[in-house]
This record gives sequence, structure tokens and C-alpha cells, in this order.
Amino acid sequence: MTPPPPKVTIDTGAPIRQELNVIKISLSSPGAGGSGQLGASTPTEDPRVLFDISVRGEAVASLEATSDEVGLPLTLAQARESQRDESRFRLPSHILAAIDSVAPRDGWPLWLSFPRYCGYLPLLPWEPMLQHRLNVPMLRLSYSDVQPIRSTKALDVMSCFAFPSVENSNDPGPEHTVRYFLEGIPRYLASYTTFHLFASAALYPLLLDVRDRNPHLHIIVYDPEEARRYGAAENTPDLTSVSPEPLESPWLMWIRDTLGRTSIDLVHFVTHGHLGKEEGGLAPSHSPVVENEGSAVRWISARQICTFLDQIGAWSVAFSSPLGNSSISGLRMLQDQMARMRPGPVIFHDAARDPQRAAWDAAFKFAYAIEEAQVPVTDAISMCCHPAWALPGTEADIATQQLINDLTVGGRMPDLFHGRENTPSWLASGQRSLERSVSQLLETVSTPEQLKSSGVAEALRFTAKLLERHASKLADEAKKK
Repeated sequence: MTPPPPKVTIDTGAPIRQELNVIKISLSSPGAGGSGQLGASTPTEDPRVLFDISVRGEAVASLEATSDEVGLPLTLAQARESQRDESRFRLPSHILAAIDSVAPRDGWPLWLSFPRYCGYLPLLPWEPMLQHRLNVPMLRLSYSDVQPIRSTKALDVMSCFAFPSVENSNDPGPEHTVRYFLEGIPRYLASYTTFHLFASAALYPLLLDVRDRNPHLHIIVYDPEEARRYGAAENTPDLTSVSPEPLESPWLMWIRDTLGRTSIDLVHFVTHGHLGKEEGGLAPSHSPVVENEGSAVRWISARQICTFLDQIGAWSVAFSSPLGNSSISGLRMLQDQMARMRPGPVIFHDAARDPQRAAWDAAFKFAYAIEEAQVPVTDAISMCCHPAWALPGTEADIATQQLINDLTVGGRMPDLFHGRENTPSWLASGQRSLERSVSQLLETVSTPEQLKSSGVAEALRFTAKLLERHASKLADEAKKK
């Protein structure tokens, strides 16, 4: 008999939820790699990796291994040595055996949790290392108690295929990757999904061909020639110097401006990754119409992506690693950082571990489709989300939900977000910015009394009221026409 859904309580400082099956993975020492100060040329000490296991909220085991035993990099140089090939990462047999002995097989997900500061732990392939022994549904715990408001009747998906010019014998080519994702899209999505496709000029004819051969799907292909006006971005070797605003990537500016008033639910990037000193990033070509000059690439940072997602109103983002990716670790690190920066599901997908695309389709259906679906059991997907996303009927924190209703426009005008009509991008953008601000507010305010008297809360409430007033006015004018 399936047990009732748990009541979920979130500790945003160290994201552990009550009554769930959780493995908290952390570091024991405050040295380089343990304090979150990444990229030091030499580690100050050898930290140990800790595994604290809870079943239904009850602690059942505490395990540890040395950083060397799991292959944990302690410096940027070490991290880059393994960024293409994850075979050096491993779990000692005693750790696997101990987890295997206590991990429930009740169909509920096993959640992975990481503290705010954990060095390079997030870039390790934890799901693959655990799945070959456990074979259970596995997810990563969200860093936020805020769940984005989303449509339950329609879905707009933006896919961006942006490949750098990288010589790699394991890369079958961009055309193969595009066909891998776009041919055989499940038919159940046709009735409520719009696919917005963006790619380079070289791939544009292929996107048109896919659209024309799938008339049952609603596919919109955008001409990359429109991106020529943005030119080529200059090189920025250090991601930490990239300003979050305004957008600097020709890819992101082209997509944002071309979409115009159309808001997007899911943004799906298919490209290579880049691992910087303190964060991961995307490594596409310079622009949709300008090829790379040699191996130089314009990195796109997590902050830039966060700004972009807010501007087009997206509530979720996914990163797919194609075959021959120059930095799988860069995308894994990017996934973790995006989950820390904004609410909503964040997915990493490893195409090399998913040759038939079955894992991606299962994860897509679970996370985004209107139909209910089970958490996929696979080593090709890493998904970070709120427990209520995986457990329908789960009771989330009531105070947080009340806060969302009070401080965002989505709580005040749910019909605008839950209907079949696409929410205007300016309104969806305002909602995402408010949700992210509420999430940040919850991290800094410790008591309900402080929250109620917070000047930030009052500013968010004022902004939400302005958006509500403007949206209501436009809706009334539209009805009169």
C-alpha cells in the first residue's frame, strides 16, 4: 500500500526535507574545496566526503570517504583534467554497499542534497555512480521552497542548438544531435505544446525539414539571419567578470528579441559546457551566423542565463550534453548553480548515456507534460526540483504559498498563467523576477514577524500590485475589442 504524501518542510540554509529519503553529501573540512572557494591552485588539506542518510526523516547512517577515493577535484586544474571523461569518478564499494543496505525500494525517490558551500561536489556524476547499484528513482533537492506558477493547459518549449567548432572524434556532428532530439517527439505533446527552435545558419535548413515532416506538431523555426545585427561577442576567458545585465551573448539577445511578446515555459540548451574557476557555463559558437575563430568561444555564464530566463518568463531550464562535449563537468556545475539562483526544475541530460533518448523523453514527461508520470529510473538524467513536483498531493509549506500569493502577480491573477493563452512575456518576466526575489527573501529572513515587517516584502507587494493593475487594464481593453 502506498503511504500518504509527506508534509514537506524546507531548511533553505541546508536543504533537508522531513519524511523524505535523503542522502546529504557534504565536505568535512573548511579548506579549499570544502568552503566553496573553488579553483585554488593547491588544496590546503584533504577533505573527506560525508554521506548522511535519512529514511522518512529518520537518520539511519553516516558514512565517509576521502576525496581521493571518489576522485573529487580540489583545484580548477584537477577539475578540468576530468571535465570530458567522467570515468575517474567513483564510489568506494563500502559506501555503495552501505547505501544499498538502507536505501528503501518503496517507489519513492531517493533525494540527493548538497549544502550551500560544497566545492566541486556538484560536478560529480552522482546519479550514474549510485544508479548502477541502487536502480531507484533519484532526484536532487531544490534549494528553494518557492515553486513557480505555471500553466497547466499549454506548454511553450524553446530549444537552442548552438555548437562550437570543436574537433572531437567522439562527436558525430551537429546534424546527428538535432535529429536525435527532434525526430520522434512523442505525439501526446502535440495537442498542447509549441516548440520554438533556434539554431545556427548551417542547421536552419534541417530545422525547416523537421518542421515540414511533422505537420502534427506545432513547430516554429526562427531564421538566424535575424541575429546578424548583433555581431560576434568578444572573448571573455573569465566567467566571473561577466555582468548579469544587459545580455551580452548574440544567441541570447537574438532569441529574446525574436520571441517578442511570447513567453516560454521551458528553455532547453543543447551545447557544450565550460568550466570556469567558480562556475560552469555554456560554450556555443560566437553567434548564430558567425563561426568560431579557431578554438575561441564566448562563454555564457549562469548569471547571464538567469537574466535571460527571467526576461522571457521561463520557469524551468534544461541542459543537454551532446556527444563529444568539451566539458560535461561545466554543464553539471551550471545545473547546480542555476538551481541555487532561481526556483523551478533544473535538468542536466547526458546524451552519451541515453542513446535511444528514452531517458530524456521520460524526464520531459515527468517534469513538463500535463499528464502525470513517474520519476524516471536512469543514470542519464539529473533533475533538481521541489519535493511537491515529484509527489503530487504533497503538502508544501503553507506560509510560503501564502507569501507567493501575496507578493507575486501570479497569486493574484492565476487565470492569466493557467489558461491556454500564452502569457505576455512582460508579465511572465515580472512573475519570474518576483518569484526569485521571494526565494531570496526567504533565505535572509528567519521569522514570520521579520518577514511581515520587511521593506523588501513591501516593495515586492507594491510591484505585484502594479503588474496586476496593468494586466487587468489590458485584459479589459482586449475584451472590449
